[in-house]
Amino acid sequence: MSPALQKLSIKEKIGYSLGDTASNLFFLTFLIYMPKFYTDVFGISASAVAVMFLVSKIWDAVNDPMMGMIADRTNTRWGKYRPYLLWFAIPLGVAGILTFSTPNLAGNGKLIYAYVTYTSLMMLYTVINVPYSALMGVMTSSTTDRTSISSFRFVAAFVGQFTAQYAVGILVMKLGGGNDAKGYQLTMSVLSGLAVVLLFITFATTKERVQPVKVQRNPLGQDPQLGLQVSGNVLPVVGNCGYHCWGGPDQMDEPNHWQGQKLLRFPGTRSGGHRGVLFSRVEPIGFGVRAQSDQRVFHGTGIGSPVGHVY
Repeated sequence: MSPALQKLSIKEKIGYSLGDTASNLFFLTFLIYMPKFYTDVFGISASAVAVMFLVSKIWDAVNDPMMGMIADRTNTRWGKYRPYLLWFAIPLGVAGILTFSTPNLAGNGKLIYAYVTYTSLMMLYTVINVPYSALMGVMTSSTTDRTSISSFRFVAAFVGQFTAQYAVGILVMKLGGGNDAKGYQLTMSVLSGLAVVLLFITFATTKERVQPVKVQRNPLGQDPQLGLQVSGNVLPVVGNCGYHCWGGPDQMDEPNHWQGQKLLRFPGTRSGGHRGVLFSRVEPIGFGVRAQSDQRVFHGTGIGSPVGHVY
């Protein structure tokens, strides 16, 4: 039996899903507690925090596709995507602790510190989660196993969300003893330590079996802009292209979307009202998709919005 079709063990499915628990320990803490921490504990104005969040999200729109390109070009003895869990788990944990720390700074020092630590934290979160999302697609080519892994992920993500939503407030009070600044720092130390361990388990228990098809790629610095070049018309595809564009090939063989479908739809295209591109063949490869139309081939990474070109 081909390694790509090898049935995954329960151990590997659980190990992979723990990465979602780790990610959601951070994500729900950001979502629920970070605004309160910045305004009530660190002492930054709500308007300054709102602008910082906006700037960070704008940078994410650039950072996420870039990470997809980088991961797609990574080749190590551990695979393309697993190494990022090993290399950046500890930096992510350290960034989480620093972000929820309150150094004694004056003037604009607090705001500068918040920008540096929060932006670094979100970049490291991207560096972990973009390859992690793609990892499932190269663990197996079996759609049955991919569906099963998705179920494990759902449960694991819920555990992380539940823990962050209900435990953080309690831990802040217990560990801080009335000092919220100390409480948040110690609580994030606990969550970060747990997340690092979970990410290491994901790295140790998973294996990349599906080998991407060898295709010619432009050097990273020469990649075209985020759009498709088709018969001289640029079709911008930056924006929401739907759930099926996220996570690489694991989502690209979803029924009624990629398999048997020759029309790839890109919501947000603006050139002449085009809503899609007709291809004669579509197949997932590695972190992205390879689609052929006449003599032209499109190769993209599939990070939220397809990235690549037709040639």
